[in-house]
Amino acid sequence: MKRFILLLIVFITCSLPGCDFVSDKLGFDQPEIKSVSPSNGATNVNTDTVIEVVFSKSMDTVKTNQSFSLSGGSGTIIGTYRWSNNNKTMIFTPRHSLTEYNMYSIVITETAEDTDGNDLSDTYRSTFYINNDLTRPEIISHSPLNDAIGVSNDPDIPEGRVTVTFSEAIDIDTIYSGFSITPSVEASYQWSADHTTVTFIPVYGFKYGTTYTATIDQVICDVNGNSLAEQYVFHFTCGDDFINPEVSSVYQDIAPFTAWDVGTVTSNIEKSGDIVITFNESILPDSVYDAISFSPSAQFYVTTESADTIARIHFTSDLEPETDYTMQVTPSITDIQNNPLLQQYNYRFITNGPSSVRPTVTSIYDNDQGSIWTAGEVEQLAISGTVYPFDLGGLVITFSHSIDPSSISMNIVKSVGSSNNPSIINPYWVDMGYTQYRFFINGMVGGNIYKITIEGGNGGVKDSYGNYMEEDYVQYVQVP
Repeated sequence: MKRFILLLIVFITCSLPGCDFVSDKLGFDQPEIKSVSPSNGATNVNTDTVIEVVFSKSMDTVKTNQSFSLSGGSGTIIGTYRWSNNNKTMIFTPRHSLTEYNMYSIVITETAEDTDGNDLSDTYRSTFYINNDLTRPEIISHSPLNDAIGVSNDPDIPEGRVTVTFSEAIDIDTIYSGFSITPSVEASYQWSADHTTVTFIPVYGFKYGTTYTATIDQVICDVNGNSLAEQYVFHFTCGDDFINPEVSSVYQDIAPFTAWDVGTVTSNIEKSGDIVITFNESILPDSVYDAISFSPSAQFYVTTESADTIARIHFTSDLEPETDYTMQVTPSITDIQNNPLLQQYNYRFITNGPSSVRPTVTSIYDNDQGSIWTAGEVEQLAISGTVYPFDLGGLVITFSHSIDPSSISMNIVKSVGSSNNPSIINPYWVDMGYTQYRFFINGMVGGNIYKITIEGGNGGVKDSYGNYMEEDYVQYVQVP
């Protein structure tokens, strides 16, 4: 009730002349900040300075302490508070000397109260500087230059790095957030002793054929907290070769070393023998293997030579004889500056060289008759009855070229008639070139038809180069 009466008296009184005098006497006037040291805008302030704030009235020290803050580039400054002059003067002592940054800010918010509970009318803000350096740093030079072409991808040499020189010492911590290169590159930083020059060293080097953008942002500051005036951007390109490599020639490394042409079929290629691809410039060895393929498929590995201008294809097993192949060389092959092959190259070749032709039976005949038989037909022997090997000339098989003598595999079976199957006896090679094979048949019966099979395919007759006769050769004979 007394409080209500007092408030009513104040209300009535404040409507009369001399209200300010009454408010002052009753303690309702708001406190003011009479002075702050260091003053707003002060420069060359001592690093061991304390902050002194003088208020017009006695203050609530707890709430006023809470409303006060001192901050620099590293954030809020921690310190201790001391009051004097009947709690009208606050002295803040930073825990550490103010040495990190040039500019510091003082803020006292409206929540500061006097002992009567009256707040400040407005938030107070001011700044001061530890020294008189208010000059912003500048970029004096950088390497590479803007739009430079031909930057190296070797990070161990200066030409493969980015170097920026500033007009004064830079706060090292700000460079990590204020300097960037795109596309992104993993790198380390190297500083000069006076912290005016920073070098960006890519861990794995820049990528050839790539244009990079270096951005130096305004967050970069000098050691006194002065930031760059504006963002700075420059561009550079790694490498100076933008010409696509080409295939110069393709040939099999067997005399006469005939060059292959795209779009034509190359014959007389051997099933074994390296294929050599030459390029008009050095290529990246790692890009070669996956870029080469064969149809039908073949197993191989690739080596490079002659400063990586030659790719040599080594087959781990022979190609198939008398087979039409296509070798494909794709543009995924690149030169050392990552330029892809100019085009896709397709080379068609046939493995029908002298050592890659399958053997065939060119003839089979009765040596007593001398006439050549027709494959698959029923041929008549010269005599009737049982054939005795020592009295007759026997049968002769002639092959297209030299045969591996151990590969001969043949049999005779009855096709039409009665009695058991006859047998092949006393076979031998007529010539040392192993092209004519003579044998005799024992146990044939007059009137019967017999089937003679010379086996081909894998496991059958093969020549001295390992080429198998493609399929079985069949001949029918009949004893009159």
